This record gives sequence, C-alpha cells and structure tokens, in this order.
Amino acid sequence: MHGMRRSHQLNIAVLGDINADLTVYVPSYPAEGDDSTATGVRWASGGTGLNAATALAVLGAQARLLGRVGTDPAAQVALHAARKAGVDVSLVQHDPAVATGLCSTVVSAGGQRTFFAFRGANVCFDSSNLSPATFAHTNMLYLSGYALLEGPQRTAALHAIELANRLDIPIAFDLALPLARDCGELINELLPRIWLLSMNEDEQRYLAPTMQSEALIEAVLARGVAHVALKQGVRGCLVASASGQVSLAPPNVAAIDTNGCGDAFATAYAMAALQHADMHTCATLANLMGALTATRPGAAEGLPPRHELLAWLDPAHHWLITSDE
Repeated sequence: MHGMRRSHQLNIAVLGDINADLTVYVPSYPAEGDDSTATGVRWASGGTGLNAATALAVLGAQARLLGRVGTDPAAQVALHAARKAGVDVSLVQHDPAVATGLCSTVVSAGGQRTFFAFRGANVCFDSSNLSPATFAHTNMLYLSGYALLEGPQRTAALHAIELANRLDIPIAFDLALPLARDCGELINELLPRIWLLSMNEDEQRYLAPTMQSEALIEAVLARGVAHVALKQGVRGCLVASASGQVSLAPPNVAAIDTNGCGDAFATAYAMAALQHADMHTCATLANLMGALTATRPGAAEGLPPRHELLAWLDPAHHWLITSDE
C-alpha cells in the first residue's frame, strides 16, 4: 500500500548512545609502545542514538533524543550535530561524575580503521525522565541495540519498551553487533514487542549462524515483527514484511567514509515504513540515505542535507520527507 501524503511533522523519540568521535589519521599504525605522528585530527558528533536522531531530523521528523552525556567539553562536541539539525535534546541527561562517551578511531594510510570505544555516561542513562508523558504525541520509538547492553541504560531501555507497548507506539529496533553476539535470548524475547527490526549481515550471522538471510527473516516475521530490514552494504538491502521480500541495490556513489551509514539507512527505512510506504519505496529511501552518507566524512556530520535527498529522490516520493506545514 502506498502511503498518504504527510500533512504534519512526525514526533519520534530516539533512545541510544551519544558520543564524541575523535578520528586520528596516521601514515601507518604503530606497534604497541611505538610513536607515530598524526597527519590529521577531526572531532565530530557520534553515537548510534545521536546519529539516528539527527538523521530523522534531516528527514523531516521532530526527533527527541534520550541519552546521557557528561558535563565535560566533549558533551558539547557530542551534541553539536543534533542541535544544529534541530533535534530536541531537552531530555538528555548530564552526568556530573562520568565522562561523555568517546569513540576514538585511528585511520591508517590504506583506510584501515582501528576503534577504541569508551561508553562512559551512556551506560548510566536512567529512567528518571521516562514516563507516559515522555511519549505523549509520539509516533514511534527508535531504539538502538547498544542501549540494551548493560547497566542502568539497559533497565531504562526495557522500561521504554514497556511504556511504548502500553501506549501502542511502534518500536523500530536497530540491532547492535555486541547485542547480537552476547544477548540472543533477550532479542528473541523482545521480538514480539518490536514493530521493525533492522540489522546488518554481521549481526545476522551472530543472531542465527546456521540460517540463510531469507529463512531468518521469515522466522523473525513469524515472531510478530511487522518489518525486517537487512543492510547488505554495497549490495543494498533485503527487506520484508507480511507481503513478501524485496532486494534492492543502492545508487552508485563515490564512497569515502561508511561511518554512520547503517544508522542513516535504518532511520530512513523506519521513517518511510511509519508512513505506510510500500517496501520498494522504503528500501529506495533507506539505500539513498545510507549511500549519500558514505560520500562525506563523519557520521552525523556526514548525513546528506534534505535538498540533496530531494534531488536524488523521485518527486512522487518527496512527501516522505516533507510536510505541508
């Protein structure tokens, strides 16, 4: 079924990590204890929650970010892209004792990335500002799998799921590799409560190492999930619902940085599906959002501006990312 033209701005709550990303470029990766002079350094906003909220704002939604940062200078770096995009950050908690999450990436001359991640204040996010009122007028809860990994954040994420289910708010759940690797039983328990599940092929292999993609997708749908979107990198995606499965290649672009592409894809698919677009249209918008993000450096900063999305998108589908207001 094709969706009706959107006449109002969608209100979407996003729960996930908020990080400051520090990228260091080196001519070669040094041995332990060695010394290497960097050729460049870049600070940027990151974290799956922040990336998703910023992407949703680019796509025309009113995104509200639920997460936790420290009171250090890195917090301002972490939140910069979301604030610039118009994301509501009033519900972001500020931890007086634990530093803002930091993802440090070392990039060698051949483009190989080495990551050092500190989750920091993210893990300490609590449910103190989660209540039915938090989700008043909310059209969707977008949940990053990282929020279910550990600590108070995991407890808060489970509480958010409970509230969303009670209020009949659809949940878009983007899987995370460590969650797929270590928490398969939890994921299986949550599936009947999820409206949309998105994942990449590495996560799929951990979730069901002996199953082919098509079979896993059918099994997930049988558990009550309405939509499944499998990210396949340069091959595009495989998506499914009760009406069948669709495989779609992405547009041909010159990719320079794939950081954040998965978040961009997942949010675009969720946004289109929320508006009842058919699967091919959902996959088209998601592939486009992910591909164009790869043409710029950075995650949240690498998201394409709306005018570029509109230039690539068939005019018949412009209603997906614009409202009449």
